[in-house]
Amino acid sequence: MNLRSRMQSEASAHTTAGSHRPDPLVVLILIAFVVGAFVLGPLVLDARANEPGTQVRSIGPDGVAPERLSETGLYSDVASRAIAPSNRPYTPQYPLWSDGATKRRWVHLPEGATIDASNPDAWEFPVGTKFWKEFAIGNALETRYLERREDGWVFAAYAWNADGTDAVLVPSRGTVLQVYATAGDLAPASGSSTTPSSSWDVPSFCDCLACHEGRPERVLGFTALQLSTDRDPFAPHAASPESGSIDLAGLLELGLLTSAPSGWPHRMPRIEARSANERATLGYLYGNCSMCHNETGPLAELQMSFDVPSIGSDVPAAIRTVVGTQTIGGTSGSLRISPGDAGASWLLTRMASRSQSLQMPPLGTHEPDSVAIERIARWIRDDLVSPIESPPESPKVLPRGSPDELPLESPDESPPEAHLIGVDMDHAEAHPAGP
Repeated sequence: MNLRSRMQSEASAHTTAGSHRPDPLVVLILIAFVVGAFVLGPLVLDARANEPGTQVRSIGPDGVAPERLSETGLYSDVASRAIAPSNRPYTPQYPLWSDGATKRRWVHLPEGATIDASNPDAWEFPVGTKFWKEFAIGNALETRYLERREDGWVFAAYAWNADGTDAVLVPSRGTVLQVYATAGDLAPASGSSTTPSSSWDVPSFCDCLACHEGRPERVLGFTALQLSTDRDPFAPHAASPESGSIDLAGLLELGLLTSAPSGWPHRMPRIEARSANERATLGYLYGNCSMCHNETGPLAELQMSFDVPSIGSDVPAAIRTVVGTQTIGGTSGSLRISPGDAGASWLLTRMASRSQSLQMPPLGTHEPDSVAIERIARWIRDDLVSPIESPPESPKVLPRGSPDELPLESPDESPPEAHLIGVDMDHAEAHPAGP
């Protein structure tokens, strides 16, 4: 468990359901863990990375990663932002919420190398694999970089300079960029206000590992389900793949996956669900929550998983472990998801909050995802209409294209504006406990 998650768990364990005044001991514990996370965290993580038995070492950027993004091999010409032809764009169908930033992603596989897919949900990447992800609000703000080396995965982040000619390596402690106007300018325009309109957090090495060490594999967003050609047209915030994108079918056709399941070329991974909205909801939770909340990582002890296996499953993990399940902490009798009652569902309370001790996800965002909150609330109201004493033996799986699986809105129609679905946030903030 990473230090920040452990800090929240300590708060959860010591919170009294009916009390609004924090225990002084809890306050001291929180202070200790905050100091540990931000001051000593990188040292602890570096030490753990070298322990015997660690599957793949995680390596910080300092003194290891190239000093400039242009030196990583992403571009054939950085001045024109021309991508090197050996790097292929890809677009996961269930993207991570990043406060509305637009993202582009690229992957590079060494010539002649392949990905080992013998574990279809934990691919093994060859030495020399590289990933890039660019974040932009109008203009590019940062680009994150992963590289598989002989001794492990290198994690690095690059902050773009004000004139957009290159991006410079950010040290392992991370940094905060000041953003001006609405186009993502990193310097004030001539004659305009010199007061930043917003800020952008470039993650520290410790922050990177908080998500990327939640599974045995370090790579997120490049999985069989995320790259499936059976794409979900109602996935929140999904972007259309750009020209030349690589997907699961392309990896198979090019022979870049070894030991892949034989059924994939004929039936691509897909979330089977009772409605189009349930499929989109479970996909969103998979893309945004399962990197930490799964059944194999450090948080498996919570028995709360949003994982979706690439090859069939009788009951989705989010239904089996979350729906109708008592929270660990929180208000007395509160449920992770209360069937039919979005306002009483602790999951949505956490998603709607941006209190540091309560919000989910715990880092990487300052703004609640109102579109996703509304969609999940609709799923709770419409698909989970009665309490579930125990998970069903098998969910109702509708044939593709059946009338009951028709979308709730057309793909081009924006979902309704979200609201806080009746959550009493003043009461919720007084109980910083995990679902």
